[in-house]
Amino acid sequence: MTIGSKQSLEKARVEMPKRSGYTHKDIKKISLGGAGGHNDHYTVLFKDGCLYSAACAGSYCSSGQLGRTGEQKELMIVDTDVVDVFTGGWHTHYIKRDGSLYAFGFSGDGRCGVGHKEPCESPTEVIEMCGQTVMIGNGCFSALLDKRGHVYGAGGEYLKHAVYTPILHQEGVFIEKIVAGVYSTLMLSRKIHASN
Repeated sequence: MTIGSKQSLEKARVEMPKRSGYTHKDIKKISLGGAGGHNDHYTVLFKDGCLYSAACAGSYCSSGQLGRTGEQKELMIVDTDVVDVFTGGWHTHYIKRDGSLYAFGFSGDGRCGVGHKEPCESPTEVIEMCGQTVMIGNGCFSALLDKRGHVYGAGGEYLKHAVYTPILHQEGVFIEKIVAGVYSTLMLSRKIHASN
């Protein structure tokens, strides 16, 4: 299984964590992050709930993108009991089995949504959104979808909030899915009718 940008496609491969016993069949999801035309890090979520992160070939990852400090760039464990992961522009969000939401990585513009603009070099809980998050679109900002179909945003060139702020809620519309690019977000919605 190969991942990476056009420049690193032949160099980057998903190698299983050393001494883990995992095979490629144990992978639930791979999420690739980066911005500015290249991918710098990725996360691998295994079916048992273990979340790992690693740097793509030739990447520096100096702003906490791997969820740890130090020089280790190989696939290493970040957390356990994880049910979903969303890796974006130099940062990652993930949801744990208990509904709690965590972020790590670059947050210079507030994109981690943890209340400050310093790098999150280790997983940091996004307290105000715990138990509500369904999906996150991570680009060079973060768009969060909650269980009610409301969308919140943090960080980025335009939002500049270090906490999640409501950006879209429309009466009669339920947002089902979101995905974010570098500077835009796409949303899948459906009309809902009030019951009599």
